[in-house]
Amino acid sequence: MFRSLALAIVPVAVATAPVAEARPSVTVVGDAPFSERELGDAVELRSPRDVAVEVRGDDGGRLIVEVGGHAQVVELGTRDPQAAARVVAMVVVALADQGSVAAPSDTPALAPPAVVASQPAPHAPSRLSLRLVPTLVHDDGGYTNPVLTGSLGYELTPYTKLVATAGIGRIKDNASTDIAVPLRLGLEGSAGALGIELGGYTTPFTHASCEIGRPGGMTAGAYGAARLYVPVSATARVVVEGGGEYVLATRQDDRCQGPLAWEGYAGWLGAGGEWAF
Repeated sequence: MFRSLALAIVPVAVATAPVAEARPSVTVVGDAPFSERELGDAVELRSPRDVAVEVRGDDGGRLIVEVGGHAQVVELGTRDPQAAARVVAMVVVALADQGSVAAPSDTPALAPPAVVASQPAPHAPSRLSLRLVPTLVHDDGGYTNPVLTGSLGYELTPYTKLVATAGIGRIKDNASTDIAVPLRLGLEGSAGALGIELGGYTTPFTHASCEIGRPGGMTAGAYGAARLYVPVSATARVVVEGGGEYVLATRQDDRCQGPLAWEGYAGWLGAGGEWAF
């Protein structure tokens, strides 16, 4: 009797024993905006199958995603870990589905790595970007005037770039009308959607009372700017920025009348766009 009861209990216990959940195996090599855990969670949420995923980052900021012998190059328009993990997870699911349809049932799930090597290498994207931002500058004299700025950026690393900026604006106050040409050179560091730029600047001024072509003076000093980036496509972003300048040196032609604009400091706010080449 006891033997019959034991034989009846064993199959039930085996059938009701918990089965280990399949979890994707994720390997991340090189620079990527997410961790292996973050990508694994994103893939598991969309496809709970036990798949092997390898992600390799290159110097151009691209990711090569390989699943089951199939590979795809992904160029992310964001460095946000969660958003980037979601994009790559959708690519992983598509590659996993492609492998399951293409592979016959009597062949191994993983194809030889030669499939990846046979793919032509994509062209590396340019490290250059162009930014145009109309701003409103408020100086220490209490005046607010529009200045249009354009910046050319060169990416040194995925998180830093060298930025050269030139602008032009008509500066009006109670005494004179000046033409200002701010010139800046700095380094910008980025983390996700935020960017901080620091550097030096010089701003030549031309007074209306001066002869045509004669500079009225110039100021020079240090500046800082903070930016918020909102991606709208793979190569374009909306930019909202605020910054300030502190004057360290001034020079004025005695033959020109009128004070220099922002002889001590100035701040600005602006919004525009940035495009990657």
